[in-house]
Amino acid sequence: YQKLNQAALAELPQLIAFRRHLHKNPETGWKENRTSSYIQHYLTSYGYRTITKTAVCAGGTGVIGILSCGDGPVTALRFDIDALPVTESESAEHFPFTEGFISSIPGCMHACGHDGHTAIGLGTARILASIREQLCGTVKLIFQPAEEGARGALPITEMGHLDDVDFLLGGHI
Repeated sequence: YQKLNQAALAELPQLIAFRRHLHKNPETGWKENRTSSYIQHYLTSYGYRTITKTAVCAGGTGVIGILSCGDGPVTALRFDIDALPVTESESAEHFPFTEGFISSIPGCMHACGHDGHTAIGLGTARILASIREQLCGTVKLIFQPAEEGARGALPITEMGHLDDVDFLLGGHI
């Protein structure tokens, strides 16, 4: 527990950088192309096998990272990646505005925390990859597109990505 806690604390600067990059570059459901490429880049650099585009789901966005750690259960963790069609505040009291990471896409922003979900997912991916020798089984990290409006999960299940999963964890901040 102590080692994982220390690893998570050490990730904090990178998590902040991930989240701010994602917040500045939001994409709505089924349009998360740059976001998916960003996620795939990091997952691949951490040693994950990735599934992308229409292999993930019919919408063509989203990423699944797979970390194989020998025999054992398959555990999936789900992270939302889409933004909302909302205009972000330019008020002096709005933290992203004052700190320079306000949405660069007019009429689109991460108003529901999915930039945080994705950042947490990438941080989790890095930590798990760093301790893979201590793990057994397979970890699937599902970076789900189009969560808003409940559109992204069904195509992922229909493509069979959960068929071999023994445990599935998801959350929302």
